[in-house]
Amino acid sequence: MCAPWWLLASLLSIIGTVPMGTASASALPEPGARIRLTAKVPKEKCWIGPLVSMANDTVTLSDGDTTLVAVPSRYVTRFEVSRGEHGSSMRKGLIGFVIGACAGTVLGYYSSRYTEFAGAEYYLASGVVVGVGGAAVGAAIGAWTPSEHWRALPLENLRYTSNGDSASGSAQ
Repeated sequence: MCAPWWLLASLLSIIGTVPMGTASASALPEPGARIRLTAKVPKEKCWIGPLVSMANDTVTLSDGDTTLVAVPSRYVTRFEVSRGEHGSSMRKGLIGFVIGACAGTVLGYYSSRYTEFAGAEYYLASGVVVGVGGAAVGAAIGAWTPSEHWRALPLENLRYTSNGDSASGSAQ
């Protein structure tokens, strides 16, 4: 009965060591890059759209077809650049496997009462079989539902654009 818990602990330790990306980049985006900007003006608000310019102490982006939004950089609380849409089949497949393995182990434990099979090997086999099914379902869901990934930029870099120089090379 110790083997399924050992397997679960091993899987959770593997999940915890998988790197999920870094958010340490110092380069400011070029005009036209898709950004997500969060600012407190006066309440917290979020805009998503292409960057128009970063000059003086203002970040300007296009919010929609013709609407330009100019936000003072001192009110910006979060500044992110889009890395594009990516499928997450690997991550969701791994989550599906862990959930399926746990469910399969529990199912194997309770179903062993009504069969001649019993023991840790039966629980482990049930966990692996149902876990593989969970991985397939999770991978399919992850492939069909891509999500946009964002990279946060340090706000210090944005604050330094307020000296009158354009950080992206184009002055207004």
